[in-house]
Amino acid sequence: MRVFGLSGQVTRNGRAGSRLLDARTFDIEAASRRDADARWRWAMRDGLSAEQAAKAVGVERSTLHRWEKAPEPKSRRPRRARQKTWTPALRRAVERLRQGFPM
Repeated sequence: MRVFGLSGQVTRNGRAGSRLLDARTFDIEAASRRDADARWRWAMRDGLSAEQAAKAVGVERSTLHRWEKAPEPKSRRPRRARQKTWTPALRRAVERLRQGFPM
């Protein structure tokens, strides 16, 4: 099989990557979301329907609507972190074992 050029997906991702690097932002995820939203709106201005424009951008239409409201990604940290369940006696026993077998 002969390959005469790069696939469309590779060139699109390369263009998107260069736009994000030119933005010089610390939050690349938010910048990529804003970039996808801008490309989606640009495609709709050129006459595509919302569904066709979303397909051209490569992101679901519902996701683009959600990103439009809040481009910054939400924290993934759990609201309630698990409480420590080690008792002081258990902690001392583990420390003694570690001292006996340092490796």
